[in-house]
Amino acid sequence: MLPISAAKAAAQAEVLRERLRMQLLGRRILAALIACIFVAAAVIEIHMAAYYMLFDRFGSKWTPLILAGGDFALAVLVLLVVGRVGSLERQAAEAAELRDRALGEAGRSLTMVATVAPVLRLLRGRGGLMAAAAAAATTLLFRGR
Repeated sequence: MLPISAAKAAAQAEVLRERLRMQLLGRRILAALIACIFVAAAVIEIHMAAYYMLFDRFGSKWTPLILAGGDFALAVLVLLVVGRVGSLERQAAEAAELRDRALGEAGRSLTMVATVAPVLRLLRGRGGLMAAAAAAATTLLFRGR
């Protein structure tokens, strides 16, 4: 297979893979939305049951206040738990730093190849020893960068 054909096939395979990933993501989002609807219905039913249970015990004045206080306490608890997700932010920052370092290394490698190739072409006619020496010198020059 020619390199251009291989690259074209790889690109088409990547497009297909991404399309399938997006379809899977869409299905998962739809399933999550349906699940959220059922969770909301369950929460409403729990509130109704709690309302009638508290109404029998405390009367009509205190029942809404008790339910509102419980809801507020749960909301504060959820916000406190979500606020502790700092490790995910650190991991995302570390992943971005790793990506940036890898891209920098790739750029430096391409620069070295672009520099060595013309030197080797110039020295090709003068013998293999001279070309090897030029390649080694260029590699040593770019290693520290």
